[in-house]
Amino acid sequence: GEQQLQAIEALLQGGTVNPRTFADRIFALPDSSIRDRAVLTVAANWMTRDPDTALEWLLGNAARINANTFCGLAQHLSVLDPATAARATSRIPSDARPAWLQGIAQEYGRADPNGALAWIAQFEGQPGYDGAASELAQALSLHDAPAAAHLLASVDDTDRNPFRGATAAVAA
Repeated sequence: GEQQLQAIEALLQGGTVNPRTFADRIFALPDSSIRDRAVLTVAANWMTRDPDTALEWLLGNAARINANTFCGLAQHLSVLDPATAARATSRIPSDARPAWLQGIAQEYGRADPNGALAWIAQFEGQPGYDGAASELAQALSLHDAPAAAHLLASVDDTDRNPFRGATAAVAA
């Protein structure tokens, strides 16, 4: 298992082997933790080379990929191309979407704060919004404290949100 993963990583790093060569075969790896790491390795390498094709493969195999892997791939893609990662969000299966949202939020917030704010707003009230909005607020806090405070105020609109009253003073 571990040797197979190391061999896959070495071949992909060389740049001569197409990730598609391994993509469908990695699901046959018997150890689930090795398999999850292999999916992340292969798909991330593929996203670097051809994000659209890698995304199609990811979506086509979503039922076989766990949420942590989706989060890691969202982070990877959001570093490469945050707009593409954000556009893909609505196509991510609902059970993996919270992880995808959280994976994108911070990098997208750094790269394009206004774009990230518009993107996250469409998911308010949906599963994963609170975690992603908090990540985005953290990224925004250094550059735009009022926007970060406003975003935090939208997180979890019950009494459990400790920022609800405090953010009004910052946003004012």
